[in-house]
Amino acid sequence: MQRLTGGDLPCWRNGENRETDVIVVKLQGGLGNQMFQYALGRELQRRNGGELAFDLTLLLDRFPRSSVVVRDYDLDIFGIQPRFTLLSQLARHLPVPLLYMRGAAALARALDRAGLQRYISEPVGFREEVLEARGNIYLDGHWQSPKYFAGSEAVLRREFKVKQPLSPQGQRVAAQMASTDSVCVNVRRADYVSLQGSIDMHGFVGKEYYDRGIGQIAPRLKNPHIFVTSDDVQWCRENLRFEYPTTVLGHEYKGYKFGEYLKLMAHCKHFLIPNSSFAWWAAWINPSEDKIVVCPKNWFRDPKIDSSDRIPPQWVRL
Repeated sequence: MQRLTGGDLPCWRNGENRETDVIVVKLQGGLGNQMFQYALGRELQRRNGGELAFDLTLLLDRFPRSSVVVRDYDLDIFGIQPRFTLLSQLARHLPVPLLYMRGAAALARALDRAGLQRYISEPVGFREEVLEARGNIYLDGHWQSPKYFAGSEAVLRREFKVKQPLSPQGQRVAAQMASTDSVCVNVRRADYVSLQGSIDMHGFVGKEYYDRGIGQIAPRLKNPHIFVTSDDVQWCRENLRFEYPTTVLGHEYKGYKFGEYLKLMAHCKHFLIPNSSFAWWAAWINPSEDKIVVCPKNWFRDPKIDSSDRIPPQWVRL
């Protein structure tokens, strides 16, 4: 990890004796969530200049809780050059991460009250005023809407390139994806079927969803070939049956922190994704204007929760 140049204290840039504004992004959740959080921070940096720093204290918290999936810092699969807050660095080296997690939140709010940093927690749905924020900023939320980085698509697609090259076996699969009407089918189970909090919030979309989704995509293609990726490969092999050529990619293809999975998924030409931010990004990263993307109509188990802001208008909600 690189030494902090901003975040908890005034930022000194490139050794110069001058202050600059700092945008601190609180990272939380898995890779897909962290990509959304980075995307908003990067957009505010593009608009305002200054430094972008990551608060890792929540990710570094290892206090045992049965309802929470332990996550790590995952943006290192990309070529992003990170800056980390001082509390993040302390939490890495001193064994009291829960203290730092609470301290980071308390400090952010205290700086906001003192007028030294604006603390912005996530509102319900997309809010344009978040993009109008200026000065020192602390972002606390998931920010799962492409509206938060509209106009910066080319920048993010460039920065979200997995730096590790494909393995030889991955290269062979990528060539097969390029030579067919490849359809990425991603299946998210894991905590969606094992942890009550995730079950209540999201839940597994079910086998019927995948059958209907392929029925929406494959008949529109000349040479469909389905490539399945999942955190539960065995379930996919036992339960998914399509009338088209199908390749299930086991975890020997996942790579470092699932980076090869992400790269291979984005290589596909069309997408059937669950309510997963990881799969969302695989579909979004592919720049083709001809791609078909099918996703769940309801991103959350409770249909009253409006998830329309996170779905690009070209995608099909099933």
